[in-house]
Amino acid sequence: MYNALTKDSSASRTTAEREIDERVQEALLAEDMDIIIDLRHLNSSSEDNFGLFWAKCNEYLTTCTTVHERRHDTVSFMAKAISVRDLIEQVTKMCPEGTPVPSESWVRFNFFPRNPHTVTAKRYRNQLQAKHVIQKRQFRKTHIDAHYCAALFRYMREYAVKLRSVALFVCLDDKHRIKVGEPGFPLAAVERGREVIVSLNETFCVGDHDFSKFSLIPSVTLLVDIPVTMAGSWYRGQVHVGIKDAIFEPSSPLRHATELYHYLLPNMVGRHALFIYSDGGPDHRLTYVSVQLSLIALYLNLDLDLLVAARTAPSHSWANPVERVMSTINLGLQCVGVMRKKMEEDDEKVFERSKNLKELRANCIDHKDAVAQTLQPVKDLIASILQRLELKEKKFTMFQSASEWQIEQFWEILLQVDSLLTKDCTSK
Repeated sequence: MYNALTKDSSASRTTAEREIDERVQEALLAEDMDIIIDLRHLNSSSEDNFGLFWAKCNEYLTTCTTVHERRHDTVSFMAKAISVRDLIEQVTKMCPEGTPVPSESWVRFNFFPRNPHTVTAKRYRNQLQAKHVIQKRQFRKTHIDAHYCAALFRYMREYAVKLRSVALFVCLDDKHRIKVGEPGFPLAAVERGREVIVSLNETFCVGDHDFSKFSLIPSVTLLVDIPVTMAGSWYRGQVHVGIKDAIFEPSSPLRHATELYHYLLPNMVGRHALFIYSDGGPDHRLTYVSVQLSLIALYLNLDLDLLVAARTAPSHSWANPVERVMSTINLGLQCVGVMRKKMEEDDEKVFERSKNLKELRANCIDHKDAVAQTLQPVKDLIASILQRLELKEKKFTMFQSASEWQIEQFWEILLQVDSLLTKDCTSK
């Protein structure tokens, strides 16, 4: 434009400048006002269209119980939102219908910077009195059989791709135990730190994990969407999570198989092959007779033509695709402290006499209903949080732990193979 007005015929200094000059010249020669957009209105300091959203967001983040600095006080909540996506969803519910909602990337730029003294801190707008904190990483341990186990997993996936129209592929694993605090003394649901969203001036305080006797076990299953080729993603699918009581609902091969049967059954229409991949824990170790019998029972109950089961190398559970889900679950569990509901006085006295899980299981054998009632609010709380999580835009679903009656019904089909089999003699 300067050249056209001043009759300056000097050459462009760079290739990029020449390309811009050519485009401007083309626009001027076209003499079409519609192809030119006036962006000067963006230079003005107009009000933010998301003002109401930011106000509701700060209100959401600052709504919490009082936190005291003393270690042994009753304190619980550790974070308000699981992730940026969840923060937007929760705040949107508080806003009137039609309120403008910013994108996830714009919300991130409105956080308080983690370190206000860095150069990148200048890019933050500080509309939200919130920040991301705490992040730790895990290390991986090597094993002599890791290469062979990886090869088995590859062959397993190749076979699954060939049979993808008639097969299901599931990955199983139990998450670490969630320690449940005593009445009035909640414990953090997750011990290992993760990155979460908290109010700017809020303190992370929970009870010590050494005082816990009750615990819950989340069992996680990833029903993989088998890709068309091996190069496709094996980390997409539907996540199913079940929360079990460690006292009377311990993880076992038969319990896993029974639960797997019930939530796979609706998906088995037209499916005659099943691939199962898990870690090498005692409830998934394929050399144990108990695991082998549970797989045979699953094969017979689902009326399969093919069942393929494999496991990771020892200390290599990270190779299991379902482990990718665990970090997402950690984000959900990071935001809450849990404690059980107080039982009746007689039941509490029985519980107080127990020093470990073995004694607790023996002393509470006649108080199963009381144990279920004291832990049910914790299960409901954790389930409500996990249902807010998603994997590749698919919400997590919850399933109920298998009852003793369901396990018994599932086991009976094995008696057709050998009538002398009993559930008590299959530990290994």
